[in-house]
Amino acid sequence: MKFFIEIPNDTNKKKTLHLKRYLERSRIEGLDSVDFEREEIKQGDMGGAIGTLTAILSGVARPVSQLVQAFTGYSSSFKTEIILKNEYGDELVLNTKKLNEEVITALVDKFLQKK
Repeated sequence: MKFFIEIPNDTNKKKTLHLKRYLERSRIEGLDSVDFEREEIKQGDMGGAIGTLTAILSGVARPVSQLVQAFTGYSSSFKTEIILKNEYGDELVLNTKKLNEEVITALVDKFLQKK
């Protein structure tokens, strides 16, 4: 499953880059890749700006719980929201300041199983 990860209001993409490294270091079983998606090149630009993170997840049960733990840990440390989007346009906003890990797990599990 392919999904996209954004951090709202991260104009210089430092938080997004940090999240990418954080997810890679978390060694989530079933998380095949986490890469930056380039934004479209506009006329006059030298190259596409760094856009959202794109993650490829194979499997569902264990990777989801590990992914939720990583998001929860990251968000509580850096006090930020994380937005997940899937290939079908569905969107999930994770705000760990307001939701506990059990609720986040249920939301992410349901979100990642949408087809």
